[in-house]
Amino acid sequence: MEVGRSVQAALLFTVILAGFSILADSVAAALGACTLGAFLVSRSAVASFHFRTVAGSLSIERTLEKKVVKQDASIEVGIKVRVRVPQGVALLIEDLPPVGARVIEGVCSLQIQGPFDGEETTTYRMTVPTEGRVRFAGVRVDIPDHFFPKSATFAGESMQMPGFMVKPNRLFLTHRGGHETRGPEERRLYSASSDLVRSFREFVDGDDYRNVDWKMTAKHDALYIKEYSAEIAAPPLILVDIPQVPVDPSVRSAFLDTVQAAVATWMQESGSVSLMIIKGPAVLSFLPKDTDYAGVLRAIPASWDTIQETWFYRSRPASGLQMEIAALSKMAKKEGEESDSKKYFANLSAYYTAVLAGRSLSVFEEQVARALWRLNPGRIDIFSCNTGDQSHIRLVTSIAEHQGIAVEVWAQKGQEKTAVFERIGFDQRAGAEAA
Repeated sequence: MEVGRSVQAALLFTVILAGFSILADSVAAALGACTLGAFLVSRSAVASFHFRTVAGSLSIERTLEKKVVKQDASIEVGIKVRVRVPQGVALLIEDLPPVGARVIEGVCSLQIQGPFDGEETTTYRMTVPTEGRVRFAGVRVDIPDHFFPKSATFAGESMQMPGFMVKPNRLFLTHRGGHETRGPEERRLYSASSDLVRSFREFVDGDDYRNVDWKMTAKHDALYIKEYSAEIAAPPLILVDIPQVPVDPSVRSAFLDTVQAAVATWMQESGSVSLMIIKGPAVLSFLPKDTDYAGVLRAIPASWDTIQETWFYRSRPASGLQMEIAALSKMAKKEGEESDSKKYFANLSAYYTAVLAGRSLSVFEEQVARALWRLNPGRIDIFSCNTGDQSHIRLVTSIAEHQGIAVEVWAQKGQEKTAVFERIGFDQRAGAEAA
């Protein structure tokens, strides 16, 4: 139960009166303590009754300007609240926008003074950085009181509807398996029971036609799709590569906006996000399955100007050296026994073998390997401006491939893909997925 400062002061005074009545055998002090205690009990009961009255009568109806919007475009939301407020009660009702949404115009809250029994309306405009199917977070109700303030968040189905579709509008794109993809609406859902349907809703632009339920469509003479209760099997680890060299402010802005959109999307879908921030071969921050959306967003720009203390260039992962040794040995076998080429390949292979034998894991590699083993993500989404040395990204992809984790590297739109692959040493023929 929430208590205000007035209750704390009243309880302290009650204890003092009770103690004085015992020590001084004062009837007046005992009566005062009993009276004050009875007042607090009755005040608590009245506050609970008022809150039950408000909660039992509360209903909300939202109207949306659009059912489908572009990512980061604004959308107007109208809310109509029906509630009964007892005499003398001040009520604050706040509509909770979707995770990551930002109110840019109007207010999403209502203040109502009792007695009141009717409807109140307000409108506001917001932008949503996430993408895919989006729902509201619910409604928050506050009854301020000097003695027993009451507050609660109602996040049931009726308080989250209606949902709407946010279509991606990224400045960064990824290429998976040779074709371009643009976000979570193309991700496949997994479930212990793949046929478990949570609900049905009308089709909106951007939905997958494969989810159309033809029985519901025939019954209502309108397209209906199935919404599954499945969750994404394993959310990805979002790895943010802070550039080691200065970049153009517009590139920085687009980079941060894209990362924020990815964080908001996964927070919306799974309720948490796993984030690793690196700068060169140094892990600045690792937040596994973090539920603090605001805290995660603050960590990203805060790491931008962090002084880099660890430097190295063109570090070859052990797997890369092993592939080179195998390739050189294969080429040496094709040459004649006394040929100069055979001696050259043999000597170069010996040098690579010596380097591999003397190579020890860096702190960065151990940190990344332990983090991936602990988290076991569905994949790694690497966001990078692709400026400066990229050997640390190559190490990450090598570790991920060793643990059987797919990798997607997001590059700024307009960058030539082959150049990006070459800079990070990404093998397109390997099992990892590349961008």
